[in-house]
Amino acid sequence: MVEVRTVYTIDTYANFLKFCFFRGKYSRIGHMIYRGLEVVLVILFFVFLFGPWSIPYPPIIFLLVAVFLYIAQEGMPVLMAKSYKKKAEGLFTIGLELVFKKNLAYIKSIGADEESATKMPYDKVRLVYETKDAFYFFIVHGQELVFPKSDIVKGTAEELRAKVEVHLGNKSYIVCK
Repeated sequence: MVEVRTVYTIDTYANFLKFCFFRGKYSRIGHMIYRGLEVVLVILFFVFLFGPWSIPYPPIIFLLVAVFLYIAQEGMPVLMAKSYKKKAEGLFTIGLELVFKKNLAYIKSIGADEESATKMPYDKVRLVYETKDAFYFFIVHGQELVFPKSDIVKGTAEELRAKVEVHLGNKSYIVCK
């Protein structure tokens, strides 16, 4: 049995949005490629700006594109999470208790005013991504369970991976590198 206790925070949600930006098995590689593209654009900025031909407009475009790419990857998820907090005030005060057993997960949400509990068979889960810091369970479109590995209070991440992977298989359980 693996037990998790977590509370959604703006940071958790922002990290989820960043993860979704390059979701997949090789998400870190996507981030590195993205960063590499930004570096190349900044280098082109300086080459065109201080090169023998000294053309003023293309270098500025390279720099603006590099800044836009950085903001899109780092800044937008944080801004989206903050704006979402204003729309869904109660979301960031909900506590979740998750208990992963052999064939299903028990999910209990604890809000300021109410509690609810549900059973979720593993076959209802479409995809699970595991990163070095968190688990992302995609159930139906728009419904995800996100929790940091540090919020596991009973059991280990390896135990959780073994339980879920048996039911989902390699195509639906993805460990991100």
